[in-house]
Amino acid sequence: MNQSIPTFSTPNDTKILSWLEEILRKHFYLVEIKSGKPTGDLEKKAKAEVGIRNFDRWKKEYSANNDVKGYLKIYDYLFIGLTDKSLNWNDLGRNTKNYLKTFPHLIIKDNSGEYHELEKLHC
Repeated sequence: MNQSIPTFSTPNDTKILSWLEEILRKHFYLVEIKSGKPTGDLEKKAKAEVGIRNFDRWKKEYSANNDVKGYLKIYDYLFIGLTDKSLNWNDLGRNTKNYLKTFPHLIIKDNSGEYHELEKLHC
């Protein structure tokens, strides 16, 4: 696929995720990098859950409106759909969410409140 997707990382290059993790930690966020590889079994389940007709309809429409070289896969549909808000995370099924979680990503938790409470104890 030729069109760039506005994500912070690719499965082969997680350096940007590490850089973002460092910045967030400096601002008192708890950050954890998760990485993994999608398995064919989860991909098949996600494709079935999304619906082959929805995926095929999107492929035709997306290919017609964009210069696409190569094949569009289910992860293209999911990541582009979540990015352009044509898909909603809460509407996705359990298998689809598990499939998406196998790609490298950050888990971020705001920790500033706990930091300020610790800061008060040491004053």
